[in-house]
Amino acid sequence: MKKPLLATLGILAVTTLTGCISTFSTTDSDTTQDGTLNVVASFYPMAYFATQVGGEFAHVTNLTPAGVEPHDHELTPDQIIAIHNSQLLVLNGSGLEPWSNDVLADVPS
Repeated sequence: MKKPLLATLGILAVTTLTGCISTFSTTDSDTTQDGTLNVVASFYPMAYFATQVGGEFAHVTNLTPAGVEPHDHELTPDQIIAIHNSQLLVLNGSGLEPWSNDVLADVPS
């Protein structure tokens, strides 16, 4: 009984997240000092996913602080800079992050 449920959840997660990832151009200034990929995630489940996938090759930043709803969160200037300096942004999409359209319009592709 658990295997079909886990398989279904896994497929759903991969399908959902495949449509929610935006990539940005890569430059040397975008990587951290140890050469890992700079990844920004909109809230904890996305950050956890990115950490598990990226492992030691990714430096993941979670934008939404603990106790704050992702759809209520307003970005700070430092967070906007982090998005602009990242190589990968992981979003849920579907309107959960209302700030995403405005911020992504200003990010060079």
